[in-house]
Amino acid sequence: MIIESHYHTMHYSHNKKTALDSVNEYMQKGNIDAVNLVSLPHLPSMFGGNCDMATNIMLAIHKCENPNLYACGAFYYNHYPLKEGEQKDFAQQAKELAEIGFDGMKLLESKPTVRNEVGLGLDAKDYDEFFSYLEENQIPLIWHVGDPAKCWDINNPPPGSVENGWFYGNGKFPTRESLFCEVYNVLNKH
Repeated sequence: MIIESHYHTMHYSHNKKTALDSVNEYMQKGNIDAVNLVSLPHLPSMFGGNCDMATNIMLAIHKCENPNLYACGAFYYNHYPLKEGEQKDFAQQAKELAEIGFDGMKLLESKPTVRNEVGLGLDAKDYDEFFSYLEENQIPLIWHVGDPAKCWDINNPPPGSVENGWFYGNGKFPTRESLFCEVYNVLNKH
């Protein structure tokens, strides 16, 4: 059995196809048995602001239409950047997504651009109940951490990284090491 574990889809169509048509075509062409659709947080940096909470809803609908799809939901932020203590409903969001059929969660909040927008490290107390909920209920988590080390290389950034906003060596973003440290802090707690 072949399962694609990390597939992003958007609520708009590509080449006059629906997003679900694109997923089904991808599965057929690649002889893929199942696909895990992953949502993205509702933040302006996500695909030019084209990612909103409709993405979670769209993935839930896709799961109903194709039994060979899994889905990992993403957080909705009331506002951003956050300060500690401003939003504590992350566990509740995960519970609600699980109740409507989501199979897991997707975190992009440790990608440097997203980390800057959210303003709160995933090792903040605000997320503790969320991680405890996932651990206690054995809910899968797909967690994007950092980006390739070369994206911080001020002398030789990868092609396209500067144009796409993925160059982090200018001092405006967390270091790769600090992002990994946040992850280790979470893993040590949970």
